[in-house]
This record gives sequence, structure tokens and C-alpha cells, in this order.
Amino acid sequence: MPDSDSIKRGPRLRHGHARAGKRTPTYRSWRAMNDRCSRPTNIGWHIYGGRGIKVCKRWRKFDNFLADMGERPKGLTLERKKSEKNYEPNNCIWASQKAQQNNRSNNRLITAFSKTQTLQQWADELGCRRKLISDRIKRGWSVEKALTTKSRKEAPKTHCKHGHLLSGDNLYLYDGRRYCRTCKRRHCLDRQKRLRANKAHQS
Repeated sequence: MPDSDSIKRGPRLRHGHARAGKRTPTYRSWRAMNDRCSRPTNIGWHIYGGRGIKVCKRWRKFDNFLADMGERPKGLTLERKKSEKNYEPNNCIWASQKAQQNNRSNNRLITAFSKTQTLQQWADELGCRRKLISDRIKRGWSVEKALTTKSRKEAPKTHCKHGHLLSGDNLYLYDGRRYCRTCKRRHCLDRQKRLRANKAHQS
């Protein structure tokens, strides 16, 4: 790993990504990668450099990193495909935060229905909360039961809060939720009455 001065000054005039006060997202990702793998004082050292994760020799120069990875896309960060291996061209991609979380080495993998996924991936697929699944398994539920049993909050409502049946013509869906048409019409009529009363009061 080059010393601090060579990282800061070496490629600056060539690539234009490290101008004073205007470092690009791509350059910041490269610097952060090198720092957490080479500096024991870095906050992430214990899970990167301290765990033996290194930056390949080619990527110690920003120009090479830029040529291999390209500009960092908006909303993405640098991620290793295999979290136990080093930072090198064939092991890195630009990934979303969720993809990185699913790839963490301390993620719990759950196997059910002949498929293995992280807890978060199961939650996303089934449309439920990650903590709900985790708490059920901790209480001794089988994995299959923990994944497939709906909670009271997640079970579809059969009646609105005023007791109207949510089915047939009285039911409409919006943004994945169930609403009562009778209550909606009543709300609209009440609103029209208030508007008319306000106009009459003003005139």
C-alpha cells in the first residue's frame, strides 16, 4: 500500500477526481477501500484489514481502479461478491445498500422449501417483517411455520373499523391496502356538507 502522500497526490493531475474540496464519489470509494484495509486507525479496520482483507496491487493506483470499475453509479457503493476475499477486479461490483446487507459475512442463512436465502431476502419475498420471522424462530417455531404464518396485522381485514364488510362492491384496493367504499362515500358527503355550510356562513 502506498503511503498517505502518494495516495493523495499521485494520480490527482491525471484523472481530475481528487480536486481540493471536490472529490468524486468514485474517488471517495477508492480511498475508503484502501483506508479500511491498510490503516489500523480506521473505524472499519477490524472487519477488513484486521481480518486479512487486502486491496490488490493493481488497485493501489486510482487510475487502474477507475479503468476496471468505471464511474460509481448514483446510489450504489463498492461491494465484494465474496465477502471473505480481497478487493480485486473479478470480486467487486457497484451494488445497492440492500445487496450489501444481504452479502454480509454475519448474515443468517435460512433454508426452507429447498431454497437457501438470508433472513432479509425471505422477508422481502414474503412481504413480511424481518424481525417477525427472527422472533418466531427464536421462540422455537419451525422455519416453515415462521415463514408462512401471517400475523394479525398482516392478515387481510374482513371489516372496516365501522363494521362494514370489505368484499364485493364495497371493497376497493389502493397501494396494497383494503378500503371501504361506504365509509369513503360517507366521508365525501360529510366534506361536501362542511364546504356548503362554510360558503353559506361566509355569504
